[in-house]
Amino acid sequence: MIELIRIDKSGVFEAPAGIVETVIINGNSVDFTLVDNGNIDVTAYDGHSKVFAVIKGDD
Repeated sequence: MIELIRIDKSGVFEAPAGIVETVIINGNSVDFTLVDNGNIDVTAYDGHSKVFAVIKGDD
């Protein structure tokens, strides 16, 4: 399972953004598709946080 999380400039982990369905690394950008659970705003981005895709085990 891959989970998308945000980390702000101070290195503080923010709440998980959601479970990632697909990740495509394209040059310097990463495109991702989240599993739709109905309450994730995939467009929300404040310009300060960096988005990381964190790979987790098959749980």
